[in-house]
Amino acid sequence: MSNQNLAQQLNILLEKNLFKDSLELLEINLKKNPLLNKNPDFLNIYGLIQLYLKDWEQAIKYLKKATEINTNYRPAYFNLGLAYYDLGDLNNAYKAFCKVLEIEKTNKRAQENIIKILHFIYYYKKKD
Repeated sequence: MSNQNLAQQLNILLEKNLFKDSLELLEINLKKNPLLNKNPDFLNIYGLIQLYLKDWEQAIKYLKKATEINTNYRPAYFNLGLAYYDLGDLNNAYKAFCKVLEIEKTNKRAQENIIKILHFIYYYKKKD
C-alpha cells in the first residue's frame, strides 16, 4: 500500500474515531514496510493514536522518535506536550510546547497550553 493510500485509509478511520482499527492498519503496514519507522509523519500519527487510546508511554515513545528524525517537526512536539500534560508531567509538557513556539512562533494552541500550565503551577503553588 502506498503512503498516500495509507494516509487516506487512516483519515477515514480516524474521522470515525476507530483508533484501534487505525492502530492495527499502521502495524500491518509497518510489518510490510519497515521504512515507515523512519518517517516522522507515520510516527506522529502512530503516537497520536496511542494518545487517543490513553497509552501515554507508547505515545511518548513514537512522538520522541519522530522528533529525533526531524528536530523541527512541530506536530510531534505538540502531541508530545499533550501526552506529558496528560501524565501530569508539566515540566516536559512545558518544554515540548516551548519547542513548538520555537518552530512556529505564532502557534496559538501551544501558547494556550503554556498559559494553562503556568496558571496551574501558579495556582497550586499559591495554595501551598
